[in-house]
Parts: sequence; structure tokens; C-alpha cells
Amino acid sequence: SADEKAEGLLPYAAPLPLDPRRVVSHRNAVAGVRRIISHPTDLESTALVAAFGLDVFFTRLSPSGVFDQLAPTFSKANLVITTLALAFGCLLARPMVRRKLTNRAW
Repeated sequence: SADEKAEGLLPYAAPLPLDPRRVVSHRNAVAGVRRIISHPTDLESTALVAAFGLDVFFTRLSPSGVFDQLAPTFSKANLVITTLALAFGCLLARPMVRRKLTNRAW
């Protein structure tokens, strides 16, 4: 219907299509896989995956894409300092806001 098209809804299809971008190894066949190991990384939404068997396959996976990863130059220290400064500012402003509201009520 026109409403469904406006919302971007897809028509119902019983079989789910295989998206080759969602497969760990869509170009390389890994023969005789005996063990698969995955490990999270410090990067957001990223994991390391290794498959062992007759062949060895290793890759970095980002299922959500890399749009949500922080730049390598991102400073966690600056984030913490800014957050603490804002919290301290809120604590300092609280009595002034209460006094202003009390004065306005009178």
C-alpha cells in the first residue's frame, strides 16, 4: 500500500535473503573447521574471530559497521575531566537556582 511504501516497509518474503556482507568469510572457504574463537576488542562493536582447522582464518568483525567507533585520537581523560567539571558546576549552581526559585515565590 502507499502507507507501507511511505514507511519504507518491504513486502513479506518467507525465505530470508543471504547478505554476503554479514558472513564472516564470504570469499574464502575455510576447510575442516574444528574450532572458532572470538574475542571482544577495546573498539566499540568490534570482535576478533579466528577459525582453526586444516586452514586458519582470522578477521576483525564489525557487525554494526564502523560508524560508531571512536577515533584513535579520542581522549578519554578529557571526557572524564569535562564530565567532572560539568557535575561540579551543577553542584555549585544548585543553591543559586533554589535561592532564585524561593525569591520568585515570595
